[in-house]
Amino acid sequence: MMDPWVVGARLAWQFRGVISAALVAFAVTTWLFLIVVMGALTGGFSASKEFVGASSITCVGASPKGVGLTQEQAGNAAKILAVARRLKIPPRGQVVAIATALQESTLVNLGHGDRDSLGLFQQRPSQGWGSPAETQDVVKSTEAFFGRAKHTNNRGLLDVKGWQTMPVTVAAQTVQGSGFPEAYAKHETQSVAIVEAATGTSGLCEQVSLGGDGKWEAPLPAGGLVPGSPFGMRVHPITGTARMHEGTDFAAAQGTPVFAMSSGKVTHAGPIGGYGNLVIVDHGGGVTTRYAHMSRVDVKTGQRVRAGQQIGAVGSTGQSTGAHLHLEVRVREEAVDPLPWLKDKALDLDGREA
Repeated sequence: MMDPWVVGARLAWQFRGVISAALVAFAVTTWLFLIVVMGALTGGFSASKEFVGASSITCVGASPKGVGLTQEQAGNAAKILAVARRLKIPPRGQVVAIATALQESTLVNLGHGDRDSLGLFQQRPSQGWGSPAETQDVVKSTEAFFGRAKHTNNRGLLDVKGWQTMPVTVAAQTVQGSGFPEAYAKHETQSVAIVEAATGTSGLCEQVSLGGDGKWEAPLPAGGLVPGSPFGMRVHPITGTARMHEGTDFAAAQGTPVFAMSSGKVTHAGPIGGYGNLVIVDHGGGVTTRYAHMSRVDVKTGQRVRAGQQIGAVGSTGQSTGAHLHLEVRVREEAVDPLPWLKDKALDLDGREA
């Protein structure tokens, strides 16, 4: 009987090519695994999907207590800090950005300023900071301030050598080139408090949504946007009880086409309670839109839709007193007022005539 060690040696030699390939594959797999693990541990990889688009940040329930801000200011501060964290800006850089916006605009997204200055950072289109719309877009203007915007090549904070060790007012002035270079210093204490509040348990917003592709279109054809019952508390026209109206109504003729306002996935398509025929579109990042009382539904649950695609037609199904579109915008299932929310996305549905 042949020695088993001899048999094993002969087999190993006979299949040496296969064994070598297997060892190489094992080594490569192990190497890749270690790279992924180390990347995850050091922040080189991220499982979260970064938001994209011009106006994809939504602050819900701004809570400015303790930092001396109004609801509007707290919302804008939260948006600036959300962009900063996506760009992995350390707290020092976040403080510089907030101090700059406090000095330049009092954290209000201004449509005016010195000469052609606009927005939170009072950036000037004539000086290469972007178009008027871009300088008033919170995401884009913040990216520009940090020097990480695609729409401008102007130098931002991260392009300034040694900004991390500069006094806040010097770092801000290096980017802004203000006529009042020392003015930013007076906002440092408040800015630190704002950044600390935003990283605390309460935060500046109850929720901050990061999602959407930045492209939003009207839900009805041109000439069909006639606002009816607004968002807010009201006496229900059918039940007669006081209750929250979680959307905005638009009067329109029966059968008028209804369009998806942005790309996404249909998560509901069909009748449901008082909504009647309802379509819900998930746009990502916790943002959904609802289109209710339709006479007809033209999409199916699970279907992907694009901005401007017809999803149904105006009707009066469910609890309704006449043909109209009931439109809702929800951020992580919390209803927000559609008109100002969409206006922040450069879509103004308010006050259009039929």
